[in-house]
Amino acid sequence: MTTPRSSPTTNAGAWQALRDYLIDAYSNQEMRTLVELTLLAEAGTRLPDERVPAHEYAATLCMLIQRHSGCPVPEFWRQLLADRPWRRPEIDKLQTIFDAAMAASGRPPPQPPRPVRRWQFTVPPLLGAALITALGAAGTYCALARDKPKIECNDGTRSPTCTELGPGCCSRHGGVKAVESK
Repeated sequence: MTTPRSSPTTNAGAWQALRDYLIDAYSNQEMRTLVELTLLAEAGTRLPDERVPAHEYAATLCMLIQRHSGCPVPEFWRQLLADRPWRRPEIDKLQTIFDAAMAASGRPPPQPPRPVRRWQFTVPPLLGAALITALGAAGTYCALARDKPKIECNDGTRSPTCTELGPGCCSRHGGVKAVESK
């Protein structure tokens, strides 16, 4: 997630409500997963050991959110709803509290992150047709070359390179085997 850093909201009540919700709704392991999915993949390494009390774990998670983006980003709220859909009224109330705190501080809520652009390989249709034709021609050539009879060498193997009698055929295999006339 690449939300720009901003100063955290100063509404302590909003953060306390979020901490209380996290303590009630999530285990420490689930909070680690939540922060890794919505904040930073490596944010889980910044959290304390999972054996600490839930209130300490939730407080550290809230501090990470404050340091990173100032307030919970839209991804965070979506993940809360995805994790606990039956708690939607509580989550909506929390989000409303944070939106009001952001408005009171004179700052707009954080914008959703821009989608990650993945590089796409596109080929113009004419070039694509030319590539397919070239691959087909190469495949046909190879198939036909493979089907030509090979010359038999004196040691009983087939020549790996010669399909017609010529100088150098079977030079490493004792020469070309003489064909008996009938």
